[in-house]
Amino acid sequence: MRVNRSVLIALTLLSACARRDNADSRVGAESASLAGAASTSVRCPTADSAVFEGTALAKYDGWYGEQLRALGERGLCSAGDSVAERYRFTWIPSFHPSAVVLLERDGSQARLVAKLLSGAGGYEPGTVVRDTVIALSASEWRMLTRRIRATDLWSVPQLEPPSTAVGLDGSQWILEGVRGGRYNVADRWSPRPDGPYVRHRAVGELLLQQSGLVPSELVADY
Repeated sequence: MRVNRSVLIALTLLSACARRDNADSRVGAESASLAGAASTSVRCPTADSAVFEGTALAKYDGWYGEQLRALGERGLCSAGDSVAERYRFTWIPSFHPSAVVLLERDGSQARLVAKLLSGAGGYEPGTVVRDTVIALSASEWRMLTRRIRATDLWSVPQLEPPSTAVGLDGSQWILEGVRGGRYNVADRWSPRPDGPYVRHRAVGELLLQQSGLVPSELVADY
């Protein structure tokens, strides 16, 4: 029987919290280092690399990365990429198929690309079963990117504090952005509509709605 990877991640985080209680001085230094590195956007890598190379999410490459690679995705700003501005929202629910929605603009052309897997976010990803490409008008691009900017994507911490990020069921809401060679990512676990990450959730809901691949009632439960 396969073990739910969400459970494994949760247990790992709980164990880490317990270790921090017994090593305050060491963790204080680590926390300061993480806060500095995780709250500022980073440069795009100079070569193709893991999906979240150089970020606080790199340790989840075996989980998040497996889902994104099954979706046909790679690092958002890979070497030799000519697209100047791009955003990606990845939705990874524990017991339902993962989905990705990509916004990108090259010159005056903008589009939305969305894909849905057949598996489950906490288990095997499966394969792409639905995908869509939608051309975006200038006004649609401005509306969507304005909503993304409202999340303060370029300055927010990449991860939540462990004490608030642990859960045995739910979904990961991962928002990334590339602009002018700068990159940042924000990973939030099942953000509540009335919680501190309401704008992050609103963007995810909007992008999934625009894609037409995930029922809104399913998203509302996660």
